[in-house]
Amino acid sequence: MQLQLDILVRELLKSCRCLQGAGIAFMGPELYASEVSPPHVRGLTATWGELFINIGILIGYISGWVLQPKWRMMVGLGALIPFLSFILQIFIPETPRWLMQQGRKEAAIAALEKTACYSEEQIGLQIEEINEMILAEQSGDQSALHELTCPKMAVVHAMLVGFGVSFFQQANGSEGVVYFTPTVLSLGGIKEGNAMYAITAAVGTCKAFFVAIALSTMDQVGRVKLLVFSSIGVSIALGLLAYAFTLSEPSVALAVLGLCGFMASFSVGWGPLSGVILAEVFPLRIRGSAVGIGWGINRFVSGTVALAFLPMNSSMGVDGTFFLFFGISLLALLFAYYVVPETKGLSLEAIAHIFEARAMNGIVLKQPHNAQTMQHQELPTSLRERHLAENRRTQSSQ
Repeated sequence: MQLQLDILVRELLKSCRCLQGAGIAFMGPELYASEVSPPHVRGLTATWGELFINIGILIGYISGWVLQPKWRMMVGLGALIPFLSFILQIFIPETPRWLMQQGRKEAAIAALEKTACYSEEQIGLQIEEINEMILAEQSGDQSALHELTCPKMAVVHAMLVGFGVSFFQQANGSEGVVYFTPTVLSLGGIKEGNAMYAITAAVGTCKAFFVAIALSTMDQVGRVKLLVFSSIGVSIALGLLAYAFTLSEPSVALAVLGLCGFMASFSVGWGPLSGVILAEVFPLRIRGSAVGIGWGINRFVSGTVALAFLPMNSSMGVDGTFFLFFGISLLALLFAYYVVPETKGLSLEAIAHIFEARAMNGIVLKQPHNAQTMQHQELPTSLRERHLAENRRTQSSQ
């Protein structure tokens, strides 16, 4: 009887976890934030979700420590957050771009006033730019589904960037490291107990702290620089972890240093920025569907890494597993440096024009030495002048 009950509880936990994952997948905080935020703070606002995810992970670590035998209470307390989210969504307006697409101009203006606190002049410019992009998209006779399944070259370029960042965010082993931090520490020689929980909480604190740093700097430093820095740091940390487990007696100090280094480096770049970039790069007409596909890729890779992490440790060794992720993180570095365009300070419509220009010119790889100027050079003259003027106006007001 007890065995049957245990099996039932286990299957119920699995089913509820799948349902929870589906609910999370339907949420799109980065997509919403990217559509309602002014360009010069879009990175900041779109990263709040990632910061709170990491605060939630940290709370999970700490509550697991405090409520060690009462895991059901820990899981049940998590239901409060979705309930509050459901209540608060009543007060959130639709995005201006969606409202304009539905022909509701007055509602779009009201949404801009409420969410972005634009001046009357800025609202006029933003509405004009959104309308121009909608008219350009409506001039074609293809449906959104057709554009995704038989995409034009501009959309292919956007897919390469958007789906690429979704893939690499999880392919470097981040989910395995987050889920199995206690397992990695135990393999390094740290036994169960307060020391294990304390180090796990310290790793979670490190992760949340560096997400906050990324949140406050990405609109000044830029997306690409942070991704490159993050990739370098993740590679070094994974190399350190791999080396720690090649020793005859795994080094606890190196393992902890590698874990903290990984969390810090991942959280300052790939952690928060993949969702931001994914929500920025697609044209309005297909943005919702494309972002959904991107998150589907992200979750699939995440689940694959989480399921394969322990079997890989058994077959390849812990050092071999981390060396594999080290190689993938080097590929992520090349991808960020050569493929991902700099989008800081640009409107979503201007970013769409970058991919149109890439398709027109047959460019896949950007020129790194022109990375600072390329984001404006690729724009049509009218948009380039508008965004340069907007940037000067923003800088003078700060």
